Formats: sequence, structure tokens, C-alpha cells
Amino acid sequence: MSVFEILFGIKESDIKKTCILMPLAARSTLEAFGVKDLSRGKLYSAANSEHFSLVRTGIGTHLLGDAVLYLDKTSCENIVLFGSCGLVKAVRDMAIGGLASPFESLACESFTQVLEEKIENCGLSRADESLFNELMKHDKNGLVKKARCVTFGSLKMEKEKLRFFAKRDIDIVDMECSALFSAARHIKKRAVALFYITDNVTSQPFYKPLPTPLKIGIMSSINYAIETIRVLAEDLSKK
Repeated sequence: MSVFEILFGIKESDIKKTCILMPLAARSTLEAFGVKDLSRGKLYSAANSEHFSLVRTGIGTHLLGDAVLYLDKTSCENIVLFGSCGLVKAVRDMAIGGLASPFESLACESFTQVLEEKIENCGLSRADESLFNELMKHDKNGLVKKARCVTFGSLKMEKEKLRFFAKRDIDIVDMECSALFSAARHIKKRAVALFYITDNVTSQPFYKPLPTPLKIGIMSSINYAIETIRVLAEDLSKK
């Protein structure tokens, strides 16, 4: 058994042209993607559909970044990160329950870096422009908003850094995106992210219960995003 199969639960040779990476994957989400079960590896869980591979990576830049690096020698050409994010500012029609795709992400990934206030010089990592444009073309209802993201090393300290976020014109905050972009560029793969917005750093933080209408809106957006990714993957498989 290869190292890849030990870690991912499926063979390296089985990886499809498009890979969907998800930090978390509820059963209902897997079913919406047409995936019944994930094969469990030592670090990740994975499965194949007709037009894509799906990998549950776990939360955090280290796990997701490594997952991308392990795809280096596979047939994967396109990587889509699908997960949740928080809203920093409610602009350009972005709100809880909406969808956003970051064209770039500020890499404030280190907890210690954030804690010691050493984030002024965080680097930027960017989505692949051609794949980003492909994704936006597949957004038939115009629901996906172009966003500037920060990948941030602390949930607790998000609110404390709102002034910094405003100075850098940040729209959304997540925990993996900059690692995705930088790792994909390192192995010369195309990568984009598609997020559903589950909280607002100021008015509806991640730990507060969501009102039922917001829950319904999030589920609707998740289903729309999944269908958009599925059609994108199918079209990419033909190219």
C-alpha cells in the first residue's frame, strides 16, 4: 500500500482531474455531491464520483495545505476548496447565508503571529485566475460574490483585529484559503475556493445560535454551491 493510499484511503491513481477539498463534510453534503461513503485514511477521507474526487481534510491550514501537496503526482489539475467562512463587513450584498469566492487571501495563518501582533507584513496568495473565471461563469444566478479573504490563525482574536481587517479591505475570514492557494501554486495546480457565509464577526459571531431563517438561507446556498461545483467539475472533465 502506497503512502498516499494510507493517508487518503484511496489510491493515488484513482484521483480525478478535479478535486474538491472540504475541511468538514456532513452526510447530507456528501449525499448532495452524489457521494455515499468516504474511504478513511490515516489523515484524510476520500471518495470518487464520476467527474471529481472529494477529500475531507480536517480543519486548518496544515492539514489542507499538506493534502494539496500530496496531490502533486496525481491526475488532479483543478482544486476546489468548499467550506464555510465568516463575514467581516456586510458590503457588496454579502451577508450570512450568501456565497463568496476569494480572488486572494491574506496569509495570517500563525496563532503566535496573530497573538504577538506580527501580521502587518502577511503575504498574499491568490486563486488561479482562469479557474476563478470558470467558477464565476458557472454561477448562473449571480449569487457568488468576489471577495478578499484573510486566513486567520485565531477565532478568538478575529474581533480584536477588525481595524486591521478594515485597513486591508478584507471581506471574509477563513482558516484554510491562503494555504490552498500557495500550496496549489507550488505544485502547479489550479485552485479556487467557494465559501458559504455562516457568521458575522461583529453582529453574529460563530458561537451564537443562528435564527431559523439564517439556517434555511445557509442550506439553500450550500445546495446551490454544490450544484455549481458539480457542473463545473463535469465541464472541466471534458476539456
